[in-house]
Amino acid sequence: MRTTVLTLSLAAALLAGGCASTRVQSAPEPEAQVDAFNAGLREVAARSMRGGPTLDYVIDPPDVLSVYVKDNEELSGTNITVGPDGKIARPLIGVVTVAGKTVAEVSSELQHRYSEFIRDASVTVMVTGYKSKFVYVDGEVRNPGRYAYTGNDSVVNALAQSGFLTRRASPNGIHVARGNPNDPEIYPVRLKDIIVDDDSRTNWLLEPDDIVYVPPSFLSRVGYIVEEILFPFALPLQLYSTYDDVSDRNN
Repeated sequence: MRTTVLTLSLAAALLAGGCASTRVQSAPEPEAQVDAFNAGLREVAARSMRGGPTLDYVIDPPDVLSVYVKDNEELSGTNITVGPDGKIARPLIGVVTVAGKTVAEVSSELQHRYSEFIRDASVTVMVTGYKSKFVYVDGEVRNPGRYAYTGNDSVVNALAQSGFLTRRASPNGIHVARGNPNDPEIYPVRLKDIIVDDDSRTNWLLEPDDIVYVPPSFLSRVGYIVEEILFPFALPLQLYSTYDDVSDRNN
């Protein structure tokens, strides 16, 4: 009973204080600290932007490919979408199964098949549209959501894509969740080590369906609790939506 009275008293005090928004704003992390972390992340991201195309990337529908046959524009092509059956069609050699194979394997297979018609055939395959696999960034980032997996995705790259940390974020506790969403493997991210010490050991290279999670600070968590008390039907399920999305994809 006393807890209920205290809760109602707190709600009344906040509402009486002239809260004009439907969301309670908790005290943020000091601006200087968040800005410093974001500045450091930008610098690291600029130094470690995704490299060139990885030959180990596994192609799946509906990825988009480019095929270049040296000195032969008629056999080369762009914007080649992998069909639902995992195949593409190419002039002269017909239908080729590419799903489940790496870029290197498909390049080698096409080169072998074209060698039956062209002396010293040289074939290069590139993925120009990564559409089959995703990584997720959730929590206290400016643009949480899913992002295309390219095979060269690190934690810092993912944070950069998602717009970096909000002022409600806690730089401590950032982690990568991998595997079964109900019982994931957790890989801690030591952001200070990455930025200050140039120690990239916890700047993990991501795998498909990995989730990079940025937790709220302690004061922000208090703010969310108060929001739930004051507006139980308006509080969005933001912290859980991405996990549910991944769970649905795995079912």
